Amino acid sequence: MAQTSPVYYLGDVVEEIAAAQGLPIDPSRRPFRSGSEQNGPMLRPDQDPYYVLLYPGSFNPPHRGHKAILNHVLNHTGVGFHFVAAFIVFANDEKLVHKYRREEKPMVLSKDKRATLWRESDIPRDRVWVFDGSERAWRGLRAQLQQTLQEARIDLSFVLLMGPDWMNSIAPTDPRDLGCFEAICSDISRPVDFRCPSTLRQLSGCSMWEPCETPSGTNAQDSAAEVGRGEVLGHRSTGKTANPVNRRLAQDGSPTHSGIRAAGMWSCSTFKGPSRYYYFLPAPLSGTERGEAPSSTEIRRAIAVHWDRLSEKDLDSALSPSTLMKYAIEGGPYSVPVVTPKFEGHEVRKAKGHELANW
Repeated sequence: MAQTSPVYYLGDVVEEIAAAQGLPIDPSRRPFRSGSEQNGPMLRPDQDPYYVLLYPGSFNPPHRGHKAILNHVLNHTGVGFHFVAAFIVFANDEKLVHKYRREEKPMVLSKDKRATLWRESDIPRDRVWVFDGSERAWRGLRAQLQQTLQEARIDLSFVLLMGPDWMNSIAPTDPRDLGCFEAICSDISRPVDFRCPSTLRQLSGCSMWEPCETPSGTNAQDSAAEVGRGEVLGHRSTGKTANPVNRRLAQDGSPTHSGIRAAGMWSCSTFKGPSRYYYFLPAPLSGTERGEAPSSTEIRRAIAVHWDRLSEKDLDSALSPSTLMKYAIEGGPYSVPVVTPKFEGHEVRKAKGHELANW
């Protein structure tokens, strides 16, 4: 009788490592569980790499755009490049204090509060885990997670999830800064500065964008639904290569330039080694003009300006607005946010993206 390969639940492995490293986990927030039963991603040895999203950020506060890009990438990349899970990781509180040092009294939500806003936003808990430990604790947990799974002959590969302000045509963020060699972005919540109606602008220091081929007859949402049954086994292919997208390129290896198809994914790579890979998952265009993209800075600005008469309507674009309003009233009043007048700055990149995007 053939032996059945062992099965590892990602949540159980994470929990065991966290316990060994002395990282507390609230029983009601166990990783990759939507209830008392274990229903998160299952991993098996000797398979192709399992891909997971690393979603870092300040999230001060998190907004609907943050959640939209996470859900879009989790559910619409297709079975050819499917993500079994996502880890949300926060910048340390001290980093935010330093970031807003030029403001008289900035609104700085603690990591615990930022994590709570995410958790109360109805994210799929069997696929997304909100890690509220320190950046250092995360690095230790991640390193041990990959080592433990590697010893079990399981290849777990982290892909950095970026917003359009991190992935832009002039200075795309190097995913190695966060321990990754691959990064993915979408314009589901905010325009990118490199998307045109019929082509994609080349990123600085990178090759031309190429379309990725999704296996025919498959449905990304059907694949994602398998997670709830504990049967998502990650990316499948005929063999391992350095670049997982290379084996899914269109046959002619070049874009058709007949339009940027919302259902397809695109890739490019850096000219200089070690190679880093960027993926872009276009959002569908409705043909109507989009409203103002959500912005953490604008939410903080609204709180600072309307603090003494704040309502949930002022926080409509934020995640968990009622909870955020409570946090805001407790700590206010606040000074109006200051935007650094520098192109490399976070907010100026956003402004440039709005200005340069050609729809």
